[in-house]
Amino acid sequence: MSLYSKNISFLIIAVSLVFITCSVVSAAALSPSLENMLLNSASQDSLVSVIVFVDGGSECLAAKAIARGETTLRGRHEMVVTGLKTAGSRALEKVETEIYRIYPEADMQEYWIAPALVMDIPVSLISAIADLPGVSAVIENAEVEFIEPVESNPAVGKIAQVYNHITSLNIPALWKIGLNGRGRLVCSFDTGVEGTHPALASKWRGNSVANSAAWFAPTSTDSIPFDRAGHGTHTMGLMVGSISADSFGVAPGAEWITAAVIDQGQTLSKTIADILAAFQWATDPDGNPATVSDMPDVILNSWGIPTTVLPPCDATFNQVIDNVEAAGIVTVYAAGNEGPEPQSLRLPANRASSPLNAFAVGAIDQTTNVVAGFSSRGPSSCDTTQKKPEVVAPGVNIYSCTKDGSYAVKSGTSMAAPLIAGIVALLRQYNPDATVEEIKNAIIMSARDLGTIGEDNNYGHGLPDAFKALSFIPAPPVPDVYVSGKVIGGDGIAMPGETFDLFVRLEIPGGSTDTLTAFIATEAPGVSILDNDALFFFSDKSIFSVNISPFVIRFDSSLVHGSDIEFKLYMQLPYQADFDTLALHLTVGYDPKGEMFTHSTSSMNVTVSDFGQFGFGPGSIYPAGGAGLTFCGSENLLYEAGIIVGRNSLLLSSSVRDSSCHAYISDFGAEEQLATVYPDIDGGYNSSAMFTDNESAIPIPVTINQSISSYDAPGDDGFVIIKYDIINSSNENLNGIYFGFLSDFDLDDAGDLTAVSGDDGLIYQSGGSIFSGIQPLTAFHGMRTIANIGGKKGLTDVEKYNYISYTGVDAERVTPDDYMTLVSFGPYNLAPGASREISFAIVMGESLDELNAYAVRAKEKYNIMTDIIDQTRILPKNFTLHQNYPNPFNPTTVINFDIDRATDMELSVFNTLGQKVATLFEGHAAAGSYQVVWDGTNKSGQMVASGIYFYKLTAAEYSETRKMLLVK
Repeated sequence: MSLYSKNISFLIIAVSLVFITCSVVSAAALSPSLENMLLNSASQDSLVSVIVFVDGGSECLAAKAIARGETTLRGRHEMVVTGLKTAGSRALEKVETEIYRIYPEADMQEYWIAPALVMDIPVSLISAIADLPGVSAVIENAEVEFIEPVESNPAVGKIAQVYNHITSLNIPALWKIGLNGRGRLVCSFDTGVEGTHPALASKWRGNSVANSAAWFAPTSTDSIPFDRAGHGTHTMGLMVGSISADSFGVAPGAEWITAAVIDQGQTLSKTIADILAAFQWATDPDGNPATVSDMPDVILNSWGIPTTVLPPCDATFNQVIDNVEAAGIVTVYAAGNEGPEPQSLRLPANRASSPLNAFAVGAIDQTTNVVAGFSSRGPSSCDTTQKKPEVVAPGVNIYSCTKDGSYAVKSGTSMAAPLIAGIVALLRQYNPDATVEEIKNAIIMSARDLGTIGEDNNYGHGLPDAFKALSFIPAPPVPDVYVSGKVIGGDGIAMPGETFDLFVRLEIPGGSTDTLTAFIATEAPGVSILDNDALFFFSDKSIFSVNISPFVIRFDSSLVHGSDIEFKLYMQLPYQADFDTLALHLTVGYDPKGEMFTHSTSSMNVTVSDFGQFGFGPGSIYPAGGAGLTFCGSENLLYEAGIIVGRNSLLLSSSVRDSSCHAYISDFGAEEQLATVYPDIDGGYNSSAMFTDNESAIPIPVTINQSISSYDAPGDDGFVIIKYDIINSSNENLNGIYFGFLSDFDLDDAGDLTAVSGDDGLIYQSGGSIFSGIQPLTAFHGMRTIANIGGKKGLTDVEKYNYISYTGVDAERVTPDDYMTLVSFGPYNLAPGASREISFAIVMGESLDELNAYAVRAKEKYNIMTDIIDQTRILPKNFTLHQNYPNPFNPTTVINFDIDRATDMELSVFNTLGQKVATLFEGHAAAGSYQVVWDGTNKSGQMVASGIYFYKLTAAEYSETRKMLLVK
């Protein structure tokens, strides 16, 4: 038989069988266990859980969807699911009416994946219900057994290599051409999956969709996947598991969902109805038949129906599997571990009504390619002329993840089957619309014969070759195209006001085209596309290509740093009339390196950060979406403000402009992100943060606590009070530390004047009718006015140190010009862990008198605030770690703690494996009450997975831990 005719034969048989499944009406059958109950007179009054299968009649639409030749997965899925729901509802209605007549107390659960009802009934009524018109079978809702590994041992160390179970199936050849499962979804019916396992957590679909569409556990209320047995975690790992360079899963780019419907060693029983419910859930997880992104490409089944419950070749469950596959999901089954006896496969793996409709996988020892002794053998007990299994895969000493964040090697056909399920995801990535029959046929046709010549009952068709299987899958009409990279010409940063070249790297897994034409467009304001078309060449069917001539784009100077600009890339393949569309995103300039917050009063607004910078408003040195500084309805008046800390020109850390007049990168990075409290202890609005200078080229090193307060009461609304505690975070004495605050106000286009007012050193700028100043609240060292000569002046580290170490006052300028001012504090000598306070106020006014009035009030407010703080610092009597709020949370939560004396502290977050996820606070802290915010990110700034986490506060003589739950 030719290859072509063999493929067609498989498809014809499959379609014919679906017609038979939908249309044949047989007399109601009883499962053996129910027949035995009827023969036992003592059990007649007892209740038994049963599944009543109902004939779907002529309205079963699974076959019609295939017969009409739907070419897309979405089209087939929508037709089949909609049809099944309609047919099931109508078929069940009449039967339910009759059951209520016989048994009014019936509590029935409906299913549409195959028209069925689940309920508890007296044994004495079984025959009456089986005799009802339309009832095709009644079976006991018995427990389902999972196929346990024949051997399981902890893994000794993790082997960072390509594993032989991967190479045996020639998986790396598909990885090499970009097919790693990206964009595809797999599912398992197993003991669950440990959703927090490092090899799997980031791949759980529940990270981006509702948990109900990614986790099905009918006997549990847990919203996060768990696995107390470890079996389901191991099998899921073989489908998608990976950690950095260690990929032991076949499709490490795929995502996963799971149904925990197999016994986990608990008192909770998992029954055939749970499997039925899981198939229905997996076929349409989001409840919308028109969507397929939520539906898995493959369901891995490591379970079997005991032979005591159903006859060896019972067909009542077949319609469920047929309908699932008609909707577009490939189902793969572990053959079982009852070998080497013949006819040792369980239901449904032993089904053999066609070469494709029950895809069973046996196990070989991949080091010898010899069938494992435990692997169940054919022929099928349904038809002894039909050979089983379909194929084999490595199943001896297979490495994968398991429960408790660990790894193990296990043996069994449950280890072989997920490898084949993973191949399904790779083939679907190449052609998302490939049918179930095409995928199964491709895997069979790729198999290398290992046993006697031809198909046999030990190896089936043999060991599949994943790369060879690709040649039996039809090429997609429009291949999936990914943006795998982008390069901005020049320095690689698309700055506001800049025209730049854009090169895009496209990837087409499978290498199915030579050329591609693309056009780029956007509706974003402030963006001009000067050259919008390009040609991409994929030489020798390479999977990668970059446009030879660039797209040319201009960003307007009004755009905000950190803004995300969305473009549409319209792509056209040769001889194709239609365009495919991809989204492409570019960031304007530099992302802010931390959090920002705007203090607002009835008179002024000022934006602060947790990395030492202020402003970020329109027209500032770093317009990043902040308000800048405004007063009485003005436009932004602040070009730049920030801090400088240094011992000399080498040991110097700064958040203000460099010698090129750029201020995009601060030397300070947040240790505690910006948090806000309202009302504060003195009725104000307070923001607080902690940052270090660890990102400086040569850290001093220091830690800085920042506290900023604003007030809205009349007379208090024209200033903000800024307080810094500078802490020696080293183990050595730090001598000669200076601290400076640089402010560059732009008040009048014609230029400003600068001067000092009063004995307490209020240094101010004036322009037009606006006055702005810096009022020191603790003893200052010096004040300087610095001219921006010929435009904004860049500052070298030598200049910065000279400014902050300057002694005295040089502030008055009577000729209007573009000035900036600097107030310095110090020098301080700090022992390890010691700290000093620096406080000042930004003060605004529409006259010098108003400016002075606000300055006086700022000093009074600071003194009141200091008295309150001094009093409250002695309030905590003990170390106390409070419960976070909100809890559960998404995406941020607040953690409060109290300490009764100054000490070194650490507040950290741990996962359920005891691994440190993030450090929220570390260093010396004075007695008092503290508040930190966790935004759900780890040490690398990446969002962590949903689940339970622990936060722990430790000091020299104290430790306390509490639990919190992150949900998405």
